[in-house]
Amino acid sequence: MNLDIDGLIQATNPWEFIVTVGGKDYPTRRPSVGELGAFSALSTMSPDAMAATIGNLFADPKPDTSAWSAHQLTAFLAGYLAYFNTRIESEKKLDTVAQAAKATVAELAKIKPMAAEPV
Repeated sequence: MNLDIDGLIQATNPWEFIVTVGGKDYPTRRPSVGELGAFSALSTMSPDAMAATIGNLFADPKPDTSAWSAHQLTAFLAGYLAYFNTRIESEKKLDTVAQAAKATVAELAKIKPMAAEPV
């Protein structure tokens, strides 16, 4: 058996946030746990470190975020985090469905199989 975690996540909770800058589209990707932690430190980072952190949130091709204005970085972060929050809400709904399925499986496990009748 092969469980494709990335495929499962994309199928159940797709990530489709694309940013257009200078007429070019740049697809983003889900943030890693480390990147989520870095968001809280963005205000203390140097401009170069901030641009690099934000640039890592893009899939290929990546924009040159070091050339972005502060307004562009701020607008991107606001949109990205808003989209991220919608994905979290979707995952909470999926978790509710998963909990219901787990409870159903637990109830089904309590049912004793019927004995086979002799032939």
